[in-house]
Amino acid sequence: MHQASAATTATGRRRLRFVVAPIVLAVLATALTACGDTTDHADTVVPTDPTPSTAPPTPTTSHPATPSSSPSPSPSPSLKTSTGSPSPSGSPGGTRGPGVSTGGGTGGSGDRSTPRPNTPSTPTTPTPTTPAAPKPPTSNTVSTALLTTRQLPSGYVKTVLQNDPPTRSDHPGCLGTLNALESYGSTRPGAVEGRVTFAQSQSGPFLQEVMRWLPGTGARQDLDQAAAVLSGCGEFTIGWSDGMTGTERVVAHGSAGVGDASWHATVTTVTGTFTVQETLVLVVVGKTLIVLSEAGSPAAPARSRTVSLAHSAAARTP
Repeated sequence: MHQASAATTATGRRRLRFVVAPIVLAVLATALTACGDTTDHADTVVPTDPTPSTAPPTPTTSHPATPSSSPSPSPSPSLKTSTGSPSPSGSPGGTRGPGVSTGGGTGGSGDRSTPRPNTPSTPTTPTPTTPAAPKPPTSNTVSTALLTTRQLPSGYVKTVLQNDPPTRSDHPGCLGTLNALESYGSTRPGAVEGRVTFAQSQSGPFLQEVMRWLPGTGARQDLDQAAAVLSGCGEFTIGWSDGMTGTERVVAHGSAGVGDASWHATVTTVTGTFTVQETLVLVVVGKTLIVLSEAGSPAAPARSRTVSLAHSAAARTP
C-alpha cells in the first residue's frame, strides 16, 4: 500500500509506500492515538457512486389489421350483368358490384361476387424486456463489509496512515498500477469504495484493505490488468516530489485461490538502508475487487497469513 507517515529528523524524512521507518515515531504515535477507537467500521470511504440507471423495457409493437376493400362509389367497368332467372315480378336480375347483390331471385344461376374476408392481423411476439440491473451497494454497505479487528490476528488496532505514494519511476506503468490499487480511488464511473488500515505497533506490521464494487466486469478487468502489468515489472526505481528515491521489486506468485479470481505478489521497497516488504493480494468476488496489503519491516508477515485474511475479506463481500 502506498501509505506512509512523514516525520522530520536530523537525517531527513523517511517516507515509504506502506509503512513508516521504525526510527521515526512521532507522527505514527499521533496516528495511533486513534487506534483505541471502538468503532470497527471503515474510516475512509470514497465518494458515493451514482446509481446506474436501469435499462427501460423495450415497448412491443403490434401491426394493425389490413382493412377490407370497400365498394367503389360508382359501378366499375368490370361489373358483370346477372343472367339469373327473372324475379317473381318479371323484372330481370340487376347488376352487382363486388360483394353486393341487386337481384331479387333466389334460384338464379348467374355470377355472384363473393365478399373478401378481412385479412387477419399477424400475431406479434412480445419483445423481451431488458431485466433491470441490480442496484449497487451503498457506501455504508461496503464500509461495514470491511475487515474488523475481530477477523485479524491479535494486536491489530485500527489506525490512519498518511497517504504519500511515490510520484515518479523509470517504470511509470508499474508505479501507476500500484498507486491505483492501494493509494487512489477508482476512476471507473459508478464505483463504490471503502478502505480501512490497521497496525500492530508503531513499527508494524501494517494492514490495509480496499474494497471496490465496480459496475459490469470492472472488477475482473482491473484484476487482470494489474496482474499483467505487475508480473512484468521486476525491479524499478521510485521517487517522491521532495527528492527522496528508492527502489521497488515485484515478485508475482500467481493465483491465491481466493474468491472467483485472485492474484498475489510480494512487493519490496528499499530506500537507503530501510526496507519494507508487503504481501499484496487481489481478489474478485462477483462485481467486487478486494485489495489487501500486509507489510512489515524488514520482512512481511508470513504470506499464508495474509492469504488467510484475504479469504476472510472475501467471505464478507456484500
